Amino acid sequence: MPIHIGATNETYRKIGFILLLGGGIVLQELIDTYEKLKKFVYILYRGNKESIIIEFKDENFYHLAGLHKTKINMYFPSKIISKEKKYKYMKSHINKFNNILESEIDEKNTLEYRVNTFHYLMDLLKDNSNTILYDLKEKVPGSMYNGDYGLFKIYQDIYCLLGLKEEKDMNEYKLFVPQSWMASNRPNRLIVNKRPIYLEKIVAIPLAMYNAVHN
Repeated sequence: MPIHIGATNETYRKIGFILLLGGGIVLQELIDTYEKLKKFVYILYRGNKESIIIEFKDENFYHLAGLHKTKINMYFPSKIISKEKKYKYMKSHINKFNNILESEIDEKNTLEYRVNTFHYLMDLLKDNSNTILYDLKEKVPGSMYNGDYGLFKIYQDIYCLLGLKEEKDMNEYKLFVPQSWMASNRPNRLIVNKRPIYLEKIVAIPLAMYNAVHN
């Protein structure tokens, strides 16, 4: 893609966005990443504290990808109501929803950051990736976030935080859903002035193997 003399910062920003996603279809890139995440259950070991188990389900994609911040909801058939069904419907109508998403990205920097960094979720959940764990149960004034924990890491000067919400307490471990993926070029106020809590290791277990033991 040629860059013309006199191109604005906005032009360079959009070019960087296209290159980051390899020039592919944005929504397809997001779904491909999510399908990989769904193949595993992620266990966060915390020493003598209860382990945290994270499972990515179809209904979590809509919020994680930031689609709740777009107008995309109005383009689903009236019978498609649940987040799970919306995810499956988008998978079979990629081009239609990709065009909507790309037009929204042009207008919202926060959505662009979220989309650009979505693939980093794979790295965030690897063991020995220097991922940091925070307790987010204490509410921050002015914030509507209501999650319990957050996994944090900085990628190319972008502050990325995966919010986790407790779904079920199983005594020896707690089951969490990935509630929100936050990405910004500024520090996230949910963790500013907070101390990280102990995270021993992260282990990814194939979903089929996990279900064979726990179901």
